[in-house]
Amino acid sequence: MVVALTERVTLSWKTASFLDSEAHKLLSAWYAELRLGTKKQKMSKTTMHILGLLALMLLALEGASAQRVQPVPSDQKSKPAAPTEEARDEFFGAVTDEDEGLVRRLLQQNPALISASNEDGTALHCAVGHNKILAILLAKNADPNAKNESGETPLHLAAAGDFESAELLLAGGANVNAVNLAGDTPLHMAASKDIAELLVTKGGNIEARNKGGRTPLHAAAKAGQTEIIEYLLSLNADVNAKDGEGNTPMMLATELKNKEAIELLQWTNGRRLDVKEAEKGIVGHGLPVKVLGALASRLRIVNKYVLIKKGLSDAELIKLAKELHRLEPKTSFWMLDDDAKAEELLKALADYAAGRPDVTPTDWLKEHLVANVQEYIGPGTTRSWGLARGLGSDKIADLP
Repeated sequence: MVVALTERVTLSWKTASFLDSEAHKLLSAWYAELRLGTKKQKMSKTTMHILGLLALMLLALEGASAQRVQPVPSDQKSKPAAPTEEARDEFFGAVTDEDEGLVRRLLQQNPALISASNEDGTALHCAVGHNKILAILLAKNADPNAKNESGETPLHLAAAGDFESAELLLAGGANVNAVNLAGDTPLHMAASKDIAELLVTKGGNIEARNKGGRTPLHAAAKAGQTEIIEYLLSLNADVNAKDGEGNTPMMLATELKNKEAIELLQWTNGRRLDVKEAEKGIVGHGLPVKVLGALASRLRIVNKYVLIKKGLSDAELIKLAKELHRLEPKTSFWMLDDDAKAEELLKALADYAAGRPDVTPTDWLKEHLVANVQEYIGPGTTRSWGLARGLGSDKIADLP
C-alpha cells in the first residue's frame, strides 16, 4: 500500500510543474520525507493519511492542468491538407471540362487545390482558353506567375493563341516579361498581331533576348508571322539584331522561304535590296542590259544596278541611257560592264542594305562603275536628268 501510494505521488509529482514556487517547496519537503519513510518502511498512520491526501490532491491538479487549452502559435496552425494525386487530377479535369460547379465545390472542400501542379503546370495553366474558369481561379488568388516544368507561366500559353486569356492574366497580375527556361518572353511566343500589341502596351520588351540571343522579331521571322513582323518594324525593332549564331531576322525568314516576310525584312534602315523590283519596267524591252539588283528607299527612290556590254562608246551609252530613262523616268541607273564584278557588287549592296556602317555602294562604284543615269539639282532647285561617266557628277548628256 505504502509503495503503491508513493509511486502514484512520484508520477503525479512530474506533472506538478504548474504549481507556484511556495507550493513546490512545501511539496518537495513532504515528498522527501515520504520517500525516506517508504524506504525505511516506518510510517505512522498520520503520515499514511497525509500521503493519501497528497496523492489525491496531485491527481486533481493534474486533471485540471490537462484540461487547460494552450494557444496555438500562428505558424503551427493547421493548413489545408495537401491534395492527393487523385484529387488534383479530378480538379484539373473539372477545369478543362469547364465544370464551374465542380471547380467551386472542390476548391471549397480543399483550398490547397488552387496551387496544386503537375508537369504541365497549375490549374491556371490548364484554364488557358477556358476563360470563365480562368476568371474563377484568378478570383481565388491563383498565382498568375506560377511556372510549369518548361518554366512557362500561364501568360506564355495564352500568348501562343488566346487573346482573352492573355487579357485576364495581365489584369490578374501576370508578369509580361516573364521568361521560360529557354529565355523566351510571352512576346516571343505571340501568335497574332493583336496579342503582340496587347503585350507591348502592357510593357512587353520588343528587344528582349532569349538564351539563343533571339528577339521577338527573330521569333516572328522564324515562324513567318508577317503581321507581327510588320508591327514590330513599325516600332523600330532592330532588324539587324543577330542571335547567338549570327543570324538576323532576315536570314531566318530566308531559311523559311517566306516571300512576304522576306519582302518586309528587306526594308532595313530605309533601304532594301530587291532584284525583282529592279526588273520591273525594263525587262521585256530587248535592251542589252542585265538587272543585278535595286536599292530602294521607303520614299520609293530607286537605284538600279545593271550590267551592260563592254566597250560601248559614248554615243552607245547615251542611246542606252535615254531608253532606260524613257522606261523609268524616276530611276537612277548605275551601269557596269564587268560581269566578274557582279557578285562583288551584290554583296556590297546586301551589306549596305543590312545596315553595315562601314559599307556603301559608292565605295565599290568608284572603282567599277562605267556610267550613271542620275537626277541633277540646279540653281533654284531646278531638276534635270543626265548621264555621267563613272561616278562623276559632270554630265556627258542631258536626258529628256
